[in-house]
Amino acid sequence: MATDDESLSTTDMAESSLSEDGDAVFAAHRRRYLLYCLYLTPTSLTLPEIADQLTVWEHPESSDPDDRDRLRIYMSLYHDHLPALQAADLVEYHQVDDFVEAGPALAHIESQLQSQLANELSALLQAEGTHIGHEDA
Repeated sequence: MATDDESLSTTDMAESSLSEDGDAVFAAHRRRYLLYCLYLTPTSLTLPEIADQLTVWEHPESSDPDDRDRLRIYMSLYHDHLPALQAADLVEYHQVDDFVEAGPALAHIESQLQSQLANELSALLQAEGTHIGHEDA
């Protein structure tokens, strides 16, 4: 188990990596997915809404994703990904309201984001369709 010091150094390294290398932003699928949510939605989203969407995209085979999956994704976003994305000014997180919105630096990686989204769009839409199909059944 990681100590607080180890976690901090991991977060610091991630933040540094994101600031220096745009590709590092897209290395983790949850970071990409979070950014896709913000890019595709004209308003800010709550972190639980983003976690719900990521649960659908990560578990397309499940007709009713487990609340534990949602919580695990929420916690991963909150502890592992938001701090690094926020430090790189790609997102703004408002903890009191638990909502996330695009940060000022997101515009700088928009073309990369569009390219990544285009590469994954088919799979994400398939996950959506599978999930919708389960809801209708």
